[in-house]
Amino acid sequence: MRLMFASLLLLLPLQSSAAQWHVTAMHGSGTVSGHSRDDSGPEVLGFLPDRPSSFALAIGHDLGGIRVSLEVRRTSADLALRGDNTLIVTTGALHAWGGALEGARRVVGRDGQPTLRAGLGLLAERWTFDIAGSDPRWRAAARGALEVTVPIAGHWNGVLRGELAAGPSLFRLEELPEGYGRRMGWRRGIVLGIGWAK
Repeated sequence: MRLMFASLLLLLPLQSSAAQWHVTAMHGSGTVSGHSRDDSGPEVLGFLPDRPSSFALAIGHDLGGIRVSLEVRRTSADLALRGDNTLIVTTGALHAWGGALEGARRVVGRDGQPTLRAGLGLLAERWTFDIAGSDPRWRAAARGALEVTVPIAGHWNGVLRGELAAGPSLFRLEELPEGYGRRMGWRRGIVLGIGWAK
């Protein structure tokens, strides 16, 4: 946690310049790995959230080349048992509400032109399961992103993001079958959005 806040502080500019506000609506999907694994049998198997899909609304504030953003998001995913030759899916079994805080530095470009930003942040989500006997739970993850912004017209711009998040397993150990262990959860995703800046 201290490392995350220290990283965000490093993104702060030495001098502030003209500030600008941004509102961005985004939709993304991704792939997941980790969360659980049983490698005691002939095939390595794992339970994990699968094919996550998210809708998000972010409000950001620019200070020079730095943008600080606050995001609210809704995520849905399938629950899968996955192996090299096995895939058993319960569709639409997982849902989450959450938020994220991100600091991003502009790497290439300037106002009114296509830009590339690199960001670091913290994501927190409250997951619920459409499965009997499973209680809601909070999970936090560190998130990195590369974001390309392209002006469209007037105050509007298009957004393309690549994201990578890492955090603890979504499952509790007692929820997993015998022989399964918890693993770090990884989520990679592509996000498309449209933004308005003023």
